[in-house]
Amino acid sequence: REATRAAREILDSGRPLMIFPEGTRQTGRKIGELFDGTMWIASKAKASIVPVGIAGTEDAMPPGARIPKKTTVGVVAAEPMVLPSGRIPRAKLGELTEEFRSRLQAANDRAHEIR
Repeated sequence: REATRAAREILDSGRPLMIFPEGTRQTGRKIGELFDGTMWIASKAKASIVPVGIAGTEDAMPPGARIPKKTTVGVVAAEPMVLPSGRIPRAKLGELTEEFRSRLQAANDRAHEIR
């Protein structure tokens, strides 16, 4: 709850916020399951979401490493996802989260291609 409150305060003040929606470091190309929290926070703050694909971080900082290694990392920012206005029902949050996951996967695929 504290993290959600802090995220809302940041967005409500007009500042940008970066959230890693998978909740943990991933390896490989597949975007894992996303929880609805990112979409819920964005809907409450009336914020757009920009899917960003990042490739190569597992080479820069593999599990167990204490210091990152110099390597090439690919980063792709996709088109912003503008949420519908008004209250978003819980079922719709799930649909929007799946759309976000799909867009995030496309950005991640592109990041791997350019790397």
